[in-house]
Amino acid sequence: MSERSQNLENMGVDPALKEQINKEGWGGEEGGAAVYVGNKEEVDRAKEIVETEGKAENLDAYIRMRKVIEVEKGDLEQYGSVKIEPRMAWLSNWYTDGGIIFFIDASGNLAKVDLETVKINDFNKIQDGRERQAKVYDEIKRLGFIIQYHDNQSSWDWFRRQQYNKLRKAEQESNERTKKEFNF
Repeated sequence: MSERSQNLENMGVDPALKEQINKEGWGGEEGGAAVYVGNKEEVDRAKEIVETEGKAENLDAYIRMRKVIEVEKGDLEQYGSVKIEPRMAWLSNWYTDGGIIFFIDASGNLAKVDLETVKINDFNKIQDGRERQAKVYDEIKRLGFIIQYHDNQSSWDWFRRQQYNKLRKAEQESNERTKKEFNF
């Protein structure tokens, strides 16, 4: 568990509740919340999204603005025989206007960005969907990511297993907290 997560729990903020408040409070992608729960970095990122209406000049800015930690470094399992290293990236669910980028961030966490190319100015100039997709691949490589080509099903199984393990661990921690609070 990260220091950030521990701090939130010490403050009495359940990470799942924080996520629910932030997501529902914003009304999804389009809403306008009056409250956002998070540390300074998270709040600054949310503020930038609101101020720019979720748009960015380039892919680098978009990734920095939209990155979400899916699984923290200490909770990641090995990916087959491949050594997990920062800048590894997997591209999934691609269509002409976007997809999902999973990557290992500089801290070793599994991060995710839901990519919508219509919200990136550099890509709006390209009308052809295939050309836009090719530019996304080129830009991802230019940013230093190492695209992992893989059997799609085995990757999704790995991602789902990481997410399941994260949820299972959170449930176990919640159950332990509940037992401590209500231990008569």
